[in-house]
Amino acid sequence: MSMDRPDTTESPFTVDAGHYQAEISILEYEYNRHQIDSNETYAVAKTTLKAGIYDDIDLQWVFSAYSEHINSFSKQRGFDDVQVRLKWNFFGNDESSDGLGVISYFQIPAGNDMSHGQWEGGWIFPYTTEFKYFSLNGQFELDLVYDEQYNRQAVELLHTNGLGFDFTETVNGFVEYIGIIDAHDSYKSSLKQGLAWSVNNDFVLDCGFRVGLNRQQDDFGYFVGMSFRH
Repeated sequence: MSMDRPDTTESPFTVDAGHYQAEISILEYEYNRHQIDSNETYAVAKTTLKAGIYDDIDLQWVFSAYSEHINSFSKQRGFDDVQVRLKWNFFGNDESSDGLGVISYFQIPAGNDMSHGQWEGGWIFPYTTEFKYFSLNGQFELDLVYDEQYNRQAVELLHTNGLGFDFTETVNGFVEYIGIIDAHDSYKSSLKQGLAWSVNNDFVLDCGFRVGLNRQQDDFGYFVGMSFRH
């Protein structure tokens, strides 16, 4: 089973036509401490639902059941904006060692405290190259986002480079570098690591953590999740 989680790098592979897949982050936590303030973010049941509509195309919905953002001055809570995504696999769905795809998405504002009330969208280009005991993965992402500080639409860029490896036939891990150029041309970098256990061919459990590598990025985060298909 090919999944977009638990790493940040999306999979270039799609769900088979006529099949369905759910990828759920049961709990996510992010923490960042500034000189005069600290921020905490919780997300519960952050979910990606996928439906295979063609041999190389699937349709996806991304949402979270509940999120909460806390700092020294305020607290926001509710459910996040909803993403609708379409993934197209250029090649690799035929069990080859390489894969390349594109994901196009738009984001629907939720209209609550967790949302800035603006539509957003973007394009993601993930790739992978598999070897006998490990794989090289990465992606380039261009996002059209709303900049609340200047009340404008802006562009953000994200890139990842990752290494995946198999410990056993059912347990694998990854480590990846994540870089983001945000709407204010500030560069954020972090390192993410995780493990996944394939309970069977259609059910996977995962967990991991992320650490910020510079002051612009959140200091620390962790997650635990699961994925299954039908």
